Amino acid sequence: MTNITPVVSFLLTTEHAAAPIQEHVHSPDRLDTFLQEAYRINSHISSLLVYLRQIRQPYLSTSTAPPPRKHRSTPDDSRAQSPPIHLTDAQRTEIDTQTSTLLHELSSNISSLTAAENLRNSTETALLERRFGSKRGGGGRNNVLWRWAAGGEDNADDGDESAGKGHEQLEAEGRATSIKTFREGVLWYLGWRLQGAVETQRGMVEVRAAREREKEKSVLWKMKTDASAAAGSTVESSGGGMGGGGGQIPRRTATATQNSMNGHLDYKMDDNYNPTLDDSITNRDRTSEEMEMDNLPPNLQQLFESENSTLLAHYNTTLSKIAQAEKSLLEISSLQSTLLTHLSTQGEMIEQLVQDAQGTGEDVRRGNRELKRAGERWGKGLARGVFWVTVGLCGFLVGWDLVF
Repeated sequence: MTNITPVVSFLLTTEHAAAPIQEHVHSPDRLDTFLQEAYRINSHISSLLVYLRQIRQPYLSTSTAPPPRKHRSTPDDSRAQSPPIHLTDAQRTEIDTQTSTLLHELSSNISSLTAAENLRNSTETALLERRFGSKRGGGGRNNVLWRWAAGGEDNADDGDESAGKGHEQLEAEGRATSIKTFREGVLWYLGWRLQGAVETQRGMVEVRAAREREKEKSVLWKMKTDASAAAGSTVESSGGGMGGGGGQIPRRTATATQNSMNGHLDYKMDDNYNPTLDDSITNRDRTSEEMEMDNLPPNLQQLFESENSTLLAHYNTTLSKIAQAEKSLLEISSLQSTLLTHLSTQGEMIEQLVQDAQGTGEDVRRGNRELKRAGERWGKGLARGVFWVTVGLCGFLVGWDLVF
């Protein structure tokens, strides 16, 4: 919708010589303490959501960060700082920690604001009861004598909360109920926005963990494929050398007899017997994989050992990342459970306040009708009293005149 305030202000100043329309500037400093604190919490939540949206892409990226480029600083760089393009694992962990801490602080602030509002509401209710008195109290304005003196009905219905209440009391209670309903709505809105921030951070952590798992699977598959290809090429080259006789390692020969009972060479009856060459001893506790590893060339064994150490280090790093992600998820889950509890409680309170507000409106209308009836009864009673007083005075004067 087009803003025509400047046009109207110009017409007022030129045609009617009136003062220009002052533009209304909204300032939270003019509000009460409750709304100032609510504005502060809301601004922190908005800033957190904007920050999470800015770092979402580099936070979820699994690519390796390139080295920083050296460039000359310009005035534009000092004015506006763009979000980071690449993040390290340490930076991501720090972001998780700081975000969780900020969310806990905001939740504590909302809880403190809720407790302060409950205290203010209970204090205001006590002051209203002290000022007007409870309906069944004996010293307030709602007792039987006060209602009778004000022209109210003594046998008013106890279920009617507005029966016997004055216009001032109904207005004060309605104002208190309206303020309570409004502030409960503000607290619910803050909790709802904080819940959205928690969901945003939790979604980012879950997506990051899922991408890390997919990355680990792809890296392990690639390393396995490269190792198989390297092993195949190395075995083929080694096999060709052995066939020619140049790459075969000769074993130490010994005089042996064939034992028909066990089917293997028996070195024990020879003078040159060496236990290290006895297959029945050396291969007794060895698996087929270990025997195959001994038959591999030294360069291939060194390649496998380096790959095993790389995989072990990679697994340790992955386990630390997973543990940190699980810790962050547990903290977010606990905070989310607390927020859900607060939101459900505030939702129930708001529903109750809405019902109370509807009942208060009906009570106000009923109270106005009762006040109108009381005024009519008071007017009729006053006129009837004046009439009978006049009749009595006239009769007294007539009697006085006849006697004297």
